[in-house]
Amino acid sequence: AHRAAIAGRERFVGFRFSRFEEGEERFYEHSGEPRYDAQGNFLGYRGVGRDVTERVRAEEALRESEKRYERVMLAAEAGFWDWDVPADEFYVSPKLLEMTDFPPGTRFAGRADFMTRAPFHPDDRTKWERAVKALFASGGTRLAMEIRSLHGAETRWAILSGMCVRDAAGKILRWTGSATDITQRKRMEASLTQSEERYARVMQASEDGFWEWIVATDEFYASPRMLALYGLPPDTVFRSRADFLSRFPFHPEDLALWRNAVAAHLAGQSARVDVEVRANVQRGTRWIHLTAICLRSE
Repeated sequence: AHRAAIAGRERFVGFRFSRFEEGEERFYEHSGEPRYDAQGNFLGYRGVGRDVTERVRAEEALRESEKRYERVMLAAEAGFWDWDVPADEFYVSPKLLEMTDFPPGTRFAGRADFMTRAPFHPDDRTKWERAVKALFASGGTRLAMEIRSLHGAETRWAILSGMCVRDAAGKILRWTGSATDITQRKRMEASLTQSEERYARVMQASEDGFWEWIVATDEFYASPRMLALYGLPPDTVFRSRADFLSRFPFHPEDLALWRNAVAAHLAGQSARVDVEVRANVQRGTRWIHLTAICLRSE
């Protein structure tokens, strides 16, 4: 293009070339204007040249940094965006394009174009945009939020984490962030919640109480029905299993029976704990059938 411009005696701007000087490659940029005499005869060019080596190296370092960041995002299975706010140039990484159902290489007229076309759930799009606006106005820097996106009949979840860069006056220059798919985690959480709710309904229907002891942390949980069976207030919380045992209204003759049954089970001498004990509650002595099983590590 530079040779063609000269051959055509045209103006050229920003022609870049390099040459080696003392074993080092240096970069230069030239711009020129054709000169003519009063009769219109071509005299030559008048122009300027500058050493742009440091700028070229900074650009190369930036490109390498961006490639490195994209490789990290790909390894983490995350997509990312980068919004040059003053110019309204909005970049979306290949992974984020994939996550939002856009063909590879899709470009956007600006951030608003992307936000309008991306398949975010309408409620979550509004919530995210409101939060971003509040962050920009507050002078804050970071924002993270879980949002849904709609893909036909499928709903997916992602966590968006954004960070804004401001100038010395607080004006926003860039809004950059990542998107990580958390659909599998959300589905597992929903399944666990459903399972726990189903189990709670079954336990309520059977009028049984249950407890759980996490041995590693010594956390002890007793269900509301179990607390009622033992004549304890419904908001009772135990600091540990020892705390529970100290407050359980065992009949004095049955505490040893319970301890021995648990010890035998923990030692692997029985498939489960299965004993009947008496509890001294406010209304008198009550017989309770206790069963338990321990879960062991692999």
